[in-house]
Amino acid sequence: MLKHAKIIAVFLLLLALSACGFHPRQPLPLSKPLQNLYVQSRTPYDDLTRNLKKYLQMSGVHLAASPQQASAILNITQERMSQDLISINSSQQTRQYNLRLAVTFEILDPKGTVLIPPQTLTELRPLTLQSNQILAGSNQASQLYHDMRHALTFNLMNRLASKGITNALLHPEPQASP
Repeated sequence: MLKHAKIIAVFLLLLALSACGFHPRQPLPLSKPLQNLYVQSRTPYDDLTRNLKKYLQMSGVHLAASPQQASAILNITQERMSQDLISINSSQQTRQYNLRLAVTFEILDPKGTVLIPPQTLTELRPLTLQSNQILAGSNQASQLYHDMRHALTFNLMNRLASKGITNALLHPEPQASP
């Protein structure tokens, strides 16, 4: 009897999820020039770059082994972390910070010509620290930066799939001759 109740509960949960419009995240279709992509980064093994490569592959993108083998290069030029002190209380014990993570990227052709000029994506998270919980605050900050990298990965994928990027890659503006 208990087994049947569990099965019914799971079925009802799945039914409720589908009724509310919940759908698992689907791979984003990227334009043809991005289907054979080389990801270039100063930190190729960090969370952002690894997650980005994983989601690009899930979207059907072939990741080229070198820039010469790619039809386009996604160049992650900068990843900046910062924190701004927002407030302290009168006893100067509680501190509130805004943690900021910004990623700048551009898209190049294999010859190094800029197809999409540098663009910056930013994530911001508040962090409140108690003076007696410094270590916990450090762990919380690390977790927040990890979460921001994950969010920036999705933001970057959405930007790559956007109509603006797609149109700019499929219909490039002619370069003015000097």
